[in-house]
Amino acid sequence: MSTRYLIVFQPRSGSTYLTSALHNPEKGCVSGFEIFSRSDSAAMEYLTVGEFRDFGPAVKRELLSRFFAAHKDKAAAGCKVAPYQINDDVPGFFLHAQELCQRIIFLYRANPIEAAVSQLWALERARQGQLARLVRGEENTFTKLTVKRDEFRWYVTSSIVEAELIMLLAELCRVEKLLFSYEEFFLDVERSLATVQQFLGLDALAQSELIKIRPKNIMDSVNNYADLVKWSEELGLSCDLSTASASQS
Repeated sequence: MSTRYLIVFQPRSGSTYLTSALHNPEKGCVSGFEIFSRSDSAAMEYLTVGEFRDFGPAVKRELLSRFFAAHKDKAAAGCKVAPYQINDDVPGFFLHAQELCQRIIFLYRANPIEAAVSQLWALERARQGQLARLVRGEENTFTKLTVKRDEFRWYVTSSIVEAELIMLLAELCRVEKLLFSYEEFFLDVERSLATVQQFLGLDALAQSELIKIRPKNIMDSVNNYADLVKWSEELGLSCDLSTASASQS
């Protein structure tokens, strides 16, 4: 029987990096990446046109079932999902996933301020028609932001809520689980990948070819860092990004 796993992630928590590292068809390891994103055409491989248009709770549960059925002969098969992608049925989907999966990996961001800056940076890249990631060897560029107060406060608050939900789901999980913060995972990538490898019972995992498109410290990503310090204090948080080092995502 193949190893069936699910990655439950908070946005900008390194899930794409991890999923890419796990995808190795030559060794029988298949990743469905983000099939629960309606914009991801990969879902069309498992759904009818009508189901894809509906994309309701029942369809999403069926999509997970069909994905694992399609790869039942693989050594390992898994995909990733964020709670916001199943917000119309988080409890039902999560229970269904535990019936199908043997193991679940949870990824969250421990630092909501860095998470907010990362989200805003990715959105700005998207507005410019650029990807929020690139392949190793390509030119490494980044976008410097002027962050708006309301957007910053919204993304910081959202990040706190999302992280708490990820940790709550991990606590409620009844199958084997692995919980990683973004900060912990990328503190030592090789060690983290080795932990995932052992958890899933796979051969050694290679580091993903995806790399950050970020400067070496997050402070350099924004034009109005002093404002972020002030707004963070208004939220009762400490904002010290001056020593935050870049890491892969």
